[in-house]
Amino acid sequence: QFNAILGVNDTDKLLEKARPAAVALGQLFERIAVQARPQAAAAGLRLRVIRTSAWALVPADVLERVLGNLVSNALRYTRTGGVLIGARRRGDRIAIAVVDTGVGIPPEHRDAVFQEFFQTDNPERDSARGDGLGLAIVRRLCAGMGWSLELRSEPGRGSAFVVLVPATAAVAPGAGSWRKQLDA
Repeated sequence: QFNAILGVNDTDKLLEKARPAAVALGQLFERIAVQARPQAAAAGLRLRVIRTSAWALVPADVLERVLGNLVSNALRYTRTGGVLIGARRRGDRIAIAVVDTGVGIPPEHRDAVFQEFFQTDNPERDSARGDGLGLAIVRRLCAGMGWSLELRSEPGRGSAFVVLVPATAAVAPGAGSWRKQLDA
């Protein structure tokens, strides 16, 4: 529990220093996938990233933490099939989805899964099965950044978590601040 409390404290620090910048989502998704592939392989699951050229105006470390938690949870609660990460434009925002073929979340638990220490299938509080903070941290970070968070789920068929973040135009490689460009 001490480590869990530190995790919540780290979340607050992450929000305090958050500075949005243009982020290539395709590269961010690949970083997350590289970190999650060992967990997926150990569970015999597929982890698929849909290629995207979309860019978002976000603090990369905050979005990486949000998506990393969502992917980790998806892999933990998926027995067969896999997990997919993808993005789609929605007006001036990007809808980033983490979709799984897992156990799903019953309607009566869809709000509760975002509460600290809540786990639908761990009443004995077995710490080896997690601490119940992953989705609470996701909700806290999304709320702190003003990002919408959506959940669609069907028990026995899986879940889709969607984070809506501000879209931005692509930044050319090597483009920096206007001062760097003037000094060049």
